[in-house]
Amino acid sequence: MNGKTSIRAVFLDLGDTLVDEGSAVRNASGDVVAVEAMPDAFRLLAELRERGLRLVLVSNGRSTDARNVLKYTGLDGQFDGVLISGETGSEKPDAKMFEMALEIAGVAPGEALMVGNRASADIAGANALGIGSVWFRWNDHYRDEPEAGASEADFTIDSMSELSGLIDRLNGRG
Repeated sequence: MNGKTSIRAVFLDLGDTLVDEGSAVRNASGDVVAVEAMPDAFRLLAELRERGLRLVLVSNGRSTDARNVLKYTGLDGQFDGVLISGETGSEKPDAKMFEMALEIAGVAPGEALMVGNRASADIAGANALGIGSVWFRWNDHYRDEPEAGASEADFTIDSMSELSGLIDRLNGRG
């Protein structure tokens, strides 16, 4: 990131970013019916919204699971847009997912950050379009660490509480 453009939008992954996939409860059909939101998820989203940032959920997965998770946790209604690969026909790291997020947010790539836990999907996809990338490494569920090159994150955080300060620094306020 060049630091010359302010961050105006944040794109967030769902599983193991805003919710703890390890807490998921599934019904007999295999659909997720309950899951726990990550600590600080609601506080973070409220903080980002108060700062006037556009928020877009960008998630790979089945529509039924993602919609159930959003409803169960109360995360539905927290975003300016929701992109779920099961609904869009495209999956991260495909550029189409990120292009749709940029369009929803009404920002240029350098004005957005993608926050996620999968280097091969979240980070590589964002990097390919010049969107700032933030690797959220709070667990080793996927063991998908960024490597030099396409999946190397611009920034790394270990907790959601670090994201606000990072955005402040990028926007020259910290």
